[in-house]
Amino acid sequence: MVWIISRLTISLLFCTLQKKLGDLIDKQRLDKAEQLEKVDDISDSDKAELVKNIETQCQLEQDDLSYRLKLQQDEEAEKLRKVRYIVICKKNSLEKLVVISLNE
Repeated sequence: MVWIISRLTISLLFCTLQKKLGDLIDKQRLDKAEQLEKVDDISDSDKAELVKNIETQCQLEQDDLSYRLKLQQDEEAEKLRKVRYIVICKKNSLEKLVVISLNE
């Protein structure tokens, strides 16, 4: 039962993290389009440099978010690992108690 819950939790967390990353990418696309609309009057070379800078900034934001989300995912996985360990220990203790009481 614990294994099923942890797999579901990890799957749900992964979907949430993917959605956050997708939302960031969508926001970045809109921001990029807005910024490019504002600078129609600059030269093509300046516009190309601006696009390059915007894309670099977007990649940095995506990398940062990915890192933070991966860290969060690792923390949740560690919490689940600890819960599984506790459940297994309690199960083993209960099994020992049952064996002891059956032997009496």
